[in-house]
Amino acid sequence: MTAPTRPLPPGLAALEDLFLVSLPPRGRADRAKQKRTVADLRGAMTAVEAIAAKEGRLPEASSMNDLAKLLEPAYVPRLPRADAWGTRFATRLGT
Repeated sequence: MTAPTRPLPPGLAALEDLFLVSLPPRGRADRAKQKRTVADLRGAMTAVEAIAAKEGRLPEASSMNDLAKLLEPAYVPRLPRADAWGTRFATRLGT
């Protein structure tokens, strides 16, 4: 039995669903990498939510490195820049 977790914000929930559907696991190793990546994304989103709550708006950044400068180490020890397979996260601005 797993411990209950708080609900994900709608944007992150959609991102998590897309990630899990787009990459079906091929075994335990892939499932573990999926879980690691989702945990990293949740941590990043929590940090973004925390700074948004404090500042009253979402942080403005044009790259993951810019976002990391705003979030590390006060909101997250290290912002992940790649998934568990080593693929770098893309940064997109806007909706």
